[in-house]
Amino acid sequence: MGLPGYDDDHPYPHWVDNGSPDARYAIAERGDEGDWSAELLAVSYDFRSMAELAHRHGRDDWAVPLSTGYALR
Repeated sequence: MGLPGYDDDHPYPHWVDNGSPDARYAIAERGDEGDWSAELLAVSYDFRSMAELAHRHGRDDWAVPLSTGYALR
């Protein structure tokens, strides 16, 4: 999706709120013994300019989540 907050109807109604405009990702690794570990990472970026770009293109449904990390409801 690429948004820190969004809602969708598929496969069933749901929403996601990260509560922060930072980009986020996870690194999952399986160790030699078969055990798993995960590292959750956040990366700051110029979210304000991306939110403004979305707004200029009539996409407030993206501008608000890009600015706040919360879905527009």
